[in-house]
Amino acid sequence: MFNKKIEICNRALGLVNQAPITSLHDNSTEAQTCNFLYPLVKSDVLASYPWKASLQTLVLSAVGNETYNINGNLAYKFLLPENCLQVILVNESSFIKQGQCIYCPMAKVTITYSANIIDEELDCSLAHLISLKLAYELSYRYAEDNIGLAGLLQDNYNKEFKILSNQDAKVGANIIPTDIEVGTYSWLTSRMN
Repeated sequence: MFNKKIEICNRALGLVNQAPITSLHDNSTEAQTCNFLYPLVKSDVLASYPWKASLQTLVLSAVGNETYNINGNLAYKFLLPENCLQVILVNESSFIKQGQCIYCPMAKVTITYSANIIDEELDCSLAHLISLKLAYELSYRYAEDNIGLAGLLQDNYNKEFKILSNQDAKVGANIIPTDIEVGTYSWLTSRMN
């Protein structure tokens, strides 16, 4: 049976000259390391840019009727979905994010966010990018010349990130908010740091 997570991990392991794994629950160091790093790397890549494959829109209702004084303004409290990695847009321009909550003066809001999607929903581009980032992380553990290899893998990731994020912005309907200057160097640089 095909397992996208194992495929991504094996691509990354191959880039650092390690043997492939058959399960993340193997007794091997490679499997245990991938099992630990994979969810962290995947979340990091998905939160780094508003990838169309991970964008979700949801209407949220305030938690109760209580208002909070946020920077001198009254605001309602909203709990973000568990799979929310990065808030991209809230229909009300003035909002504050604190932890897994946002505060906004409206009692109901529509949010667009980057979601931590299940592995089967990852498209080929995102799977490739995650494997590159995972290889970079693995290089510190497995490569003899880890500084040199890590630098090459980081450069490769950065180049692919630029290419794939620009492609993602151009494909399909324009569902990315226009106020997020997609494609500008300063915005991409801030998301990568």
